[in-house]
Amino acid sequence: MTDSEGSPRPGPEIPPFREEEGAGGLKAIGQLFLVPALIVLVAVGVFLSMNFLVGGDRAPEDILQQVASGDSRRRGQAAFELSKRISAKPELLEDVAFQAQLLAVYDRTAGGDPEPRRYLTRVLSFATIPAAIPALLAATSDADAETRLYAVVALGNAKAYEAIPRMVELSRDEDPGIRSVAVAALASIGDPTAISAIEARLQDGAVDVAWNAANALTHLGSDAGEGLLLKMLDAEYLARQPEMTPQLSQQTMLMAAEALGRLEKILPSPDRRSRLEELSRQADHPLVQEAAIRALRAN
Repeated sequence: MTDSEGSPRPGPEIPPFREEEGAGGLKAIGQLFLVPALIVLVAVGVFLSMNFLVGGDRAPEDILQQVASGDSRRRGQAAFELSKRISAKPELLEDVAFQAQLLAVYDRTAGGDPEPRRYLTRVLSFATIPAAIPALLAATSDADAETRLYAVVALGNAKAYEAIPRMVELSRDEDPGIRSVAVAALASIGDPTAISAIEARLQDGAVDVAWNAANALTHLGSDAGEGLLLKMLDAEYLARQPEMTPQLSQQTMLMAAEALGRLEKILPSPDRRSRLEELSRQADHPLVQEAAIRALRAN
C-alpha cells in the first residue's frame, strides 16, 4: 500500500489470489494486491480496538435491527459486529429476505454517520447481491474514504460489468489506495477492454499501484507488465524502495512469481520458464520458491 508520497506500506498477511476461491470481501480483491492502508486499518486495527465491544451469537437480523434503530455509537458497533460475523460466515448472506433487509438499512445510511455505512459496505463485499450494485456504485463517491475503498472491493468481487466505466475512472483517482483497488476490481471483473486502463498504471508514481497493475494484467492475459514483474523479483531493487520491509518484499516477490507462472501457462516463453526454474531453486525465499515450483508443474 502507499502513503501520500507513494511509499509502499505492508498489509496484513493475506494469501495470494486464487480464482477458484471466488468472492469473499478482502479475501478476493485483497489477495490480488498489496492492500491499501485504510483497509488494513479497518480490517486489523479497528478489529483489535473494538473486539471487546462485540461478541456472542446474536442472529444477523437482530444485529441489523440495532444498526437501523440504535443510537449513533451502538449503530457503529452493531455494524462492525455484523461485518465480523459475515466475514466468518459469508453464507449468512445467502438468505434472500436478509439481503432485502440489509439493503434497506444500507440505503438509509447514505449521508449519515460514516461508521455504520462503512461496515455495511464491507458486509456487502462478502457476497454477490445484484440488487446492491447501484448502491455500491453510489458509495464509490462517498465522503468517507474507507467506505469508498470497500465499495470498490465489493464491486470487483461481484464482477459487476456495469461498474467498469466507474472503475476505469477511479483507476486515475488522486488517492493511490483507490487506484490500487480499482485496478484490482478491473482484474476481478475480467473484461479485456480494461487492459489499456490498467496498462496506464504501469507508470504510476506510487510503486505498489504499478506493481498491482503488472499483476492484474496477467489475469487478463496480457504480458505488458512482464518487465516490471521481473524487476519485482530483484531483491536489490525492492530494497531500494522507501519503507520496504522483509514481509512486504517477500509478498511482492511472491505476487510476481505467481503472475509469471500465470503468464507462462497462457503465453509460454523459454526465457520466462528459465526465470521460473531459477526461482524454484531460491531457497532463501521459500514461498517464492514454492510458487515457482507450482507454476512449473502446472506448465
